[in-house]
Amino acid sequence: MPFTRLFQFSPRAGREEYSLINLAVQAVSLGLYLGQGLFSMGSFSGLKIVLALAAGLIVLVISLALLWISLAAGFRRMHDLNMPGWWFIAYLAAITMGSVALSGIWWVFTLFGVGLVLFLCLKKPADQEPNRFGPAAGAFLPGLFSRRGVFAAVVAAGILISLVQVGISRVKLNQVKMQLPYAGQSF
Repeated sequence: MPFTRLFQFSPRAGREEYSLINLAVQAVSLGLYLGQGLFSMGSFSGLKIVLALAAGLIVLVISLALLWISLAAGFRRMHDLNMPGWWFIAYLAAITMGSVALSGIWWVFTLFGVGLVLFLCLKKPADQEPNRFGPAAGAFLPGLFSRRGVFAAVVAAGILISLVQVGISRVKLNQVKMQLPYAGQSF
């Protein structure tokens, strides 16, 4: 697969391609998330401020690239299922807005997100014929995915990394809430 295809929203992506891209995006995202505390300010010095701003800019650029790659892979995967790619945006928007608006039951929306990944990774297209979005997606890394259990391991690892990131963010959020002076008090 050429590198530029990662950023394209068409033609189609098979489930192996989508699952491997999802795993890579989740792993890099988790690495960025865990590394974000390395450049905390602590004290104000000119060098620390410049380093923190530079690190923030680099993380922003990488995060935007990961978002674009995720959207492109999701669109291509939806095209492989003969569905418009905009459904992928609708799913993501519903999951994100629901988890923010109803933060008390955030875990339900986490399960919806896992369900979406499982749907996109495990659902085989009804036919391998060309559809309205182009010819069928060819075999993706057949030497790797022809081995027994590799596909299942890639899907499981991507979901596990995603769940670890959600768990870490919930722990960090609870720590921040405990540090707020009036957390939990009603007025």
